[in-house]
Amino acid sequence: ASDIGECGDNVRYRLSKDGILTIYGEGSMWSENLPWAPATLSSDNYSIKMINIGYGITDIPSSAFYNCRRVSSIAIPDGVENIGKEAFHRCDSLKRIVIPKSVKKIEEGTFSGCNNLTEINFVEESEIEYIGSKAFDDTAWFDDQSENYDGALYIGKCLYRYFGDTKEEFFTVKDGTVTICYRAMENQESLKEITFPNSLEYI
Repeated sequence: ASDIGECGDNVRYRLSKDGILTIYGEGSMWSENLPWAPATLSSDNYSIKMINIGYGITDIPSSAFYNCRRVSSIAIPDGVENIGKEAFHRCDSLKRIVIPKSVKKIEEGTFSGCNNLTEINFVEESEIEYIGSKAFDDTAWFDDQSENYDGALYIGKCLYRYFGDTKEEFFTVKDGTVTICYRAMENQESLKEITFPNSLEYI
């Protein structure tokens, strides 16, 4: 039999015996005391293998799926606007994720520790305006960018990181950028001057 219950004021969940967690309804999930969460955040939640979040859900709260270490598939629908701090921390069976256009904010450490996450797909017209510190650290995707990407990596409206060495004294952040992310220009020792656009709101 499935485990069925509430996980928000207008949100319900169903966890099947084979580990498929389906979340459906409208609005935000609860920010704490989610029914499927392990007793402590240091515990591992091995019961969930697949997460399907339905249309109508707008927020994924902090630590929502922390340590769900057998999760290999997560479906985030268009309509989700915010993904909370460490929401998918240490989901280390996860290999691929698609971030829909509706997402505007990814908090710190959201996917950190997802060691086998090799593919993060951002839609071409991404509206992301904020990415918190270490959101993708300790993922295979981040390691690949660090080794193979050369230049400024923009995600949505964020300057996420400058990989490689600019070897330039001057750098201009492109128009439309809202956020310069944590450690975005780390180790760029040649830089003497950065020009910011009027659109910039967060550093």
